[in-house]
Amino acid sequence: MTQVLGVDGCKGGWFSVSRNIEDRQLSSELLISFQDVISEKSKIIAVDIPIGFLDKAQKGGRACDKQAREVLGWPRQNSIFSPPVRGALECLAYEDALKANKRSSPEGIGISRQSFGLINKLREADALMTPSLQRRVRESHPELCFTKLNGEPIKQSKKTPEGSAIRKRLLKTVGFEEVISNVSYPRSKVQPDDILDACVLCWMAERIRMNEAKTLSSDPAQDSKGLRMEIWF
Repeated sequence: MTQVLGVDGCKGGWFSVSRNIEDRQLSSELLISFQDVISEKSKIIAVDIPIGFLDKAQKGGRACDKQAREVLGWPRQNSIFSPPVRGALECLAYEDALKANKRSSPEGIGISRQSFGLINKLREADALMTPSLQRRVRESHPELCFTKLNGEPIKQSKKTPEGSAIRKRLLKTVGFEEVISNVSYPRSKVQPDDILDACVLCWMAERIRMNEAKTLSSDPAQDSKGLRMEIWF
């Protein structure tokens, strides 16, 4: 079976939506670990998690984060957070991560609590990612995917009824009605917008496989592990 996979981090782990390239069949699953994600036999996996980290903090984060904000504009640019530097990933407390981030550059750039809130998943993914694996596992972002699908950024937040309805309508046009209409989990594990995000990431994974997607930069920088710091769009 040849499939592509879209994956969004959630409270219960990693929510995934896959599509069989041959017969177009969809399936979804709550995966517990990032190891489970990369073990999936998928040609391309598009995941909403930063891949590649700076060693020295820069204002606005990685170049691809800044480029993503430029594409999304106001107010959706706020959905792109600046990841911590790699040296802060092992910190267990926000205050320690904040200090590590500030120490990494003369400008004393910190990190947001939103960014630190994902640090366990950032650490988990970074521990497994390699340049070789990155040929198959690509970083993307749901709001950029919805922008591509819609033709322009969606002004309404996915957390609002109107914003959710717009995203559902778009996903139905590319064949994801089965998932968004029939799949549900306890909100303590998977939020409704996690399902929408995984669907649109699956759509992006298919575009990547078909050479219809591109990175925000034609020459993305590499981090100290040799990982390309890029976001697919």
